[in-house]
Amino acid sequence: MIFKLAWQLLKSVRVLIPIVLIGITLFVFMQSSALGQVFSLFIKNQEQASGILGTIQQFIPVSTPAAESPTPTPWPSSIKMRTKNTQTEAVFTVEIADTEEKRQTGYMYRPSIGEYNGMLFIFPQAVNYPFWMKNVEFPLDIIFLSKELKVQDVKSNVPPCKQVDATQKNCPFYGPESTYQYVLEIKGGNAGKLGIIPGTEFRIE
Repeated sequence: MIFKLAWQLLKSVRVLIPIVLIGITLFVFMQSSALGQVFSLFIKNQEQASGILGTIQQFIPVSTPAAESPTPTPWPSSIKMRTKNTQTEAVFTVEIADTEEKRQTGYMYRPSIGEYNGMLFIFPQAVNYPFWMKNVEFPLDIIFLSKELKVQDVKSNVPPCKQVDATQKNCPFYGPESTYQYVLEIKGGNAGKLGIIPGTEFRIE
């Protein structure tokens, strides 16, 4: 009885095994097919996305580094300036005062000035600051110039402050009524000798 029952069970299993195997094969095939379709769809979408992105990028401006502001060319320590329309042309070798410290110091504490030496005060824009002669040891001609290096005003033979006020506590100020951009200081009296007056022009050599 037991032997007969076992034989029937074995026959049932032998019948079921092919069915199970066929079912597994169909399942795997269906799953593989579905996965293949999903993968193909993914690839297709990726290609479409890449194409769309490429099209969009054509309309996006490419950012470039901002251009740096050009650095102003520094002035040399000294230059030569020539008068253009005076009785006698003269060439001055002048020091450059193009910083706040140099402009404030000027010819202070100098023992003397050469016949054709000078100092050119350079301002970044037109100004109307007055000048004084505190701690200066010799008279100066103070020549106020426009941006085009044209003389606007001349203060001739301006004396050292201590000749006016020995204490130098009340030094007088000197300056034009109009604005200027450059000031040239030369030896006192030379402007008159050379005919440097308002309207005289200088050029830099």
